[in-house]
Amino acid sequence: MIFLMDSEIITVLREIRDESKQTNLRLESLEGRVEFLEKRLSHGLEGIKTTLVESIDLLTKQQTESELRLASEVVSLADVTREVRDLLSGRLDDHRMVLEHEERLKSIENRIADR
Repeated sequence: MIFLMDSEIITVLREIRDESKQTNLRLESLEGRVEFLEKRLSHGLEGIKTTLVESIDLLTKQQTESELRLASEVVSLADVTREVRDLLSGRLDDHRMVLEHEERLKSIENRIADR
């Protein structure tokens, strides 16, 4: 009877050993797939990172160029505004001078008419 129990125990232990070997093989297979996926993911993320860095660099350059163009146009507009102001100021001075001349002419005409 002891011999039968020993034989059954050995059989169960062998089955456990065989199943643990199969489990180890499946685990090794899974480890290989996980490593493959990690490499693939890492490579993909590196590509995305490179693309993002390039895109950000390009956007930064475009933003800077745009700001320079805008600043240049603002300076141009300020110059034109000053020129228009100076022209309007000159025209107002001319208008005042014409009004003063008209008054002086009327005054002279009135003096001549009074004689």
